[in-house]
Amino acid sequence: MFQRVFSILALFSSLKSPSTMLNIKDCGIGTSVFTLNTLGINPANPVGGQNVTMSVEYTVPDGYTVQPDGGKVLYDIAVNYIPLPQTSTPLCDVIPCPLGPGVYFNESSSTWPSGLSGKFNSKIRWKDANDALLACIQISGSLSETKKRTAAATEAHKLLHPETVLSLPAPERARSSLRKM
Repeated sequence: MFQRVFSILALFSSLKSPSTMLNIKDCGIGTSVFTLNTLGINPANPVGGQNVTMSVEYTVPDGYTVQPDGGKVLYDIAVNYIPLPQTSTPLCDVIPCPLGPGVYFNESSSTWPSGLSGKFNSKIRWKDANDALLACIQISGSLSETKKRTAAATEAHKLLHPETVLSLPAPERARSSLRKM
């Protein structure tokens, strides 16, 4: 164990600041209609220009159906604690509508922004036509152009968790998919 700790310290010793992994969590526990079963982001520490995939498995409760005529996804983003203008998209562009009770898996990929550095915080909120919160996902961490930091974080993760894989090959193009479990 001490060898791992010293190896990790050595990896970060040449860096001005350690790399922060992205954190993803359910910010609607107890207040949202859907239950978020699993959340994932891959790779956990992306570099500008790299594809990043977010995956969500969620449960739509019995007796609830998302109708095709309403709802929206709200995106709130702050970089270095400065909020950017909120953006939105129709909910049915993200999930198929109508959507009835069941367990679903949604995956979307996009290119991680380049040219930015610092703290990053984002909330993604799914709302129905009546403005009820269906789901809320919060992603936070650091934006970094430093590949050296990413390599050090990957090596540190491998040392601490040799049984897990930090990242998978990036998809060739942005995509979004959904399947019922």
